[in-house]
Amino acid sequence: MQLLTEYRHLADNFGWVANILVVIGMILLTKKQRSGFIYNILGHIVYLVQSLMLMMSSLLAIDIILIGVNIFGFLKWKQTKILCSSFQQKIKKHIDLEIDRQLKIRRK
Repeated sequence: MQLLTEYRHLADNFGWVANILVVIGMILLTKKQRSGFIYNILGHIVYLVQSLMLMMSSLLAIDIILIGVNIFGFLKWKQTKILCSSFQQKIKKHIDLEIDRQLKIRRK
């Protein structure tokens, strides 16, 4: 019985570590920091270990899903930034062309 109690304390400690990692991850994501996904992934891996320790299949299932969602978000973030950068370059080029056109009209 004492082993089970010690085991539960260890699982509880894992939960606190996971909570801290996920909160840090969420704060970073609200500040538009891509590293927030890494903290979330690490936090959910710790939750996953906790769910295995406590034999909680529902927690295990949601952590597997959330790890996948955060990996997807991390990978998608890069694509989104590339697309935004490309779009910004096209807009800048269009603005530059329009400025040149306007200057040529004024010179005439």
